[in-house]
Amino acid sequence: MNDENPDEQPRPHLFQAFMPQPTPEQLAAMEHAQAEMYANRHDFVKWLTEEVNIPELKMLRIMLRNIIESEDAAHFFMGLVSTRLHQAGLCMACGENHDEELARMAAPGPEDQVYEFGDEKWTTLAIEYGVEPTGVAEQVRCSNCGQQYVSLEDRMLRKAGKEGCNGCIEKEKWG
Repeated sequence: MNDENPDEQPRPHLFQAFMPQPTPEQLAAMEHAQAEMYANRHDFVKWLTEEVNIPELKMLRIMLRNIIESEDAAHFFMGLVSTRLHQAGLCMACGENHDEELARMAAPGPEDQVYEFGDEKWTTLAIEYGVEPTGVAEQVRCSNCGQQYVSLEDRMLRKAGKEGCNGCIEKEKWG
């Protein structure tokens, strides 16, 4: 409501055109998150009513009262829980074990392969990426502009040919 004109009512429909509308994927994700929240709440109530004994319930009541009364207590207890999860080898954010996922991410892929100078694959890739050995360790240089790279693998982090060479790009820009 506008203070200057009390008869004027807010018109939220005017702003709806400017507000981004969620995509169907976002709506599905929100519905999934809400369903998961209710499932977790159900699991918590079941645990609380069937597995927690009276002394534990009393302690939980004290903790909840402290959390409600003090933001510092909430941070303190969250820190304790996160630390215990970490000590158990679990994710502090969600309480799950991500070891398999991390192992999969850390496994070397084709881009992590190290090629030996002089073998057939190294020569093929050197031609494709337009580099030649400098004679110093694994260093290579662009055969077009002379830009040096630490290794063939380093050069392979960019596009093949002139399009991926920083030196060629600069040379083309500035002559």
